Amino acid sequence: MQDLSHCGFYDKVHPTQKPLKLIEELVTVHSFENQLVLDPFMGSGTCGMVCVAKKRNFIGVEIDENYFKLAKNRIDELNGGIFDL
Repeated sequence: MQDLSHCGFYDKVHPTQKPLKLIEELVTVHSFENQLVLDPFMGSGTCGMVCVAKKRNFIGVEIDENYFKLAKNRIDELNGGIFDL
Protein backbone atom coordinates (compact mmCIF):
# COMPACT_ATOMS: atom_id res chain seq x y z
CA MET A 1 0.00 0.00 0.00
CA GLN A 2 1.30 3.44 -0.94
CA ASP A 3 2.21 5.95 1.77
CA LEU A 4 0.37 9.21 1.14
CA SER A 5 1.69 11.06 4.19
CA HIS A 6 3.84 13.30 1.98
CA CYS A 7 0.74 14.32 -0.04
CA GLY A 8 -1.07 16.28 2.65
CA PHE A 9 -3.81 18.87 2.47
CA TYR A 10 -1.30 21.69 2.62
CA ASP A 11 0.04 20.71 -0.79
CA LYS A 12 -3.04 22.40 -2.22
CA VAL A 13 -2.80 22.85 -5.98
CA HIS A 14 -6.49 23.33 -6.87
CA PRO A 15 -8.93 25.93 -5.47
CA THR A 16 -11.50 23.31 -4.36
CA GLN A 17 -9.07 20.53 -3.50
CA LYS A 18 -10.35 18.32 -0.70
CA PRO A 19 -8.23 17.10 2.22
CA LEU A 20 -6.45 13.87 1.34
CA LYS A 21 -7.57 12.18 4.57
CA LEU A 22 -11.23 12.93 3.79
CA ILE A 23 -10.99 11.40 0.31
CA GLU A 24 -9.01 8.47 1.69
CA GLU A 25 -11.74 7.73 4.22
CA LEU A 26 -14.53 8.05 1.64
CA VAL A 27 -12.81 5.75 -0.84
CA THR A 28 -11.93 3.18 1.83
CA VAL A 29 -15.42 3.10 3.38
CA HIS A 30 -17.39 3.10 0.13
CA SER A 31 -15.34 0.74 -2.06
CA PHE A 32 -13.30 -2.44 -1.93
CA GLU A 33 -9.92 -3.26 -3.48
CA ASN A 34 -10.08 -3.68 -7.25
CA GLN A 35 -13.44 -1.94 -7.52
CA LEU A 36 -13.93 0.99 -9.87
CA VAL A 37 -14.18 4.55 -8.54
CA LEU A 38 -15.46 7.32 -10.83
CA ASP A 39 -14.54 10.95 -10.18
CA PRO A 40 -16.45 13.07 -12.72
CA PHE A 41 -14.77 16.28 -11.49
CA MET A 42 -11.16 15.14 -11.11
CA GLY A 43 -9.52 18.50 -10.50
CA SER A 44 -5.96 17.92 -9.30
CA GLY A 45 -6.39 14.16 -8.94
CA THR A 46 -6.56 13.66 -5.18
CA CYS A 47 -9.17 10.90 -5.50
CA GLY A 48 -7.07 9.17 -8.17
CA MET A 49 -4.02 9.28 -5.92
CA VAL A 50 -5.99 7.66 -3.11
CA CYS A 51 -7.33 5.01 -5.48
CA VAL A 52 -3.81 4.06 -6.56
CA ALA A 53 -2.67 3.87 -2.94
CA LYS A 54 -5.72 1.87 -1.85
CA LYS A 55 -5.69 -0.47 -4.87
CA ARG A 56 -8.87 0.77 -6.52
CA ASN A 57 -9.37 1.17 -10.26
CA PHE A 58 -10.03 4.78 -11.17
CA ILE A 59 -11.67 6.80 -13.91
CA GLY A 60 -11.32 10.56 -13.68
CA VAL A 61 -12.93 13.20 -15.86
CA GLU A 62 -11.66 16.78 -16.03
CA ILE A 63 -12.67 19.49 -18.49
CA ASP A 64 -9.70 21.80 -17.79
CA GLU A 65 -6.65 20.54 -19.71
CA ASN A 66 -4.18 22.11 -17.26
CA TYR A 67 -5.77 20.41 -14.27
CA PHE A 68 -5.99 17.15 -16.21
CA LYS A 69 -2.25 17.27 -16.87
CA LEU A 70 -1.58 18.11 -13.21
CA ALA A 71 -3.79 15.22 -12.05
CA LYS A 72 -2.17 12.84 -14.52
CA ASN A 73 1.30 13.75 -13.25
CA ARG A 74 0.31 13.42 -9.58
CA ILE A 75 -1.35 10.03 -10.13
CA ASP A 76 1.40 8.80 -12.44
CA GLU A 77 4.02 9.61 -9.82
CA LEU A 78 2.33 7.22 -7.36
CA ASN A 79 1.50 4.67 -10.04
CA GLY A 80 5.11 4.09 -11.01
CA GLY A 81 4.83 5.73 -14.41
CA ILE A 82 1.95 3.60 -15.64
CA PHE A 83 -1.05 5.72 -16.58
CA ASP A 84 -3.75 4.52 -18.95
CA LEU A 85 -5.44 7.20 -21.00
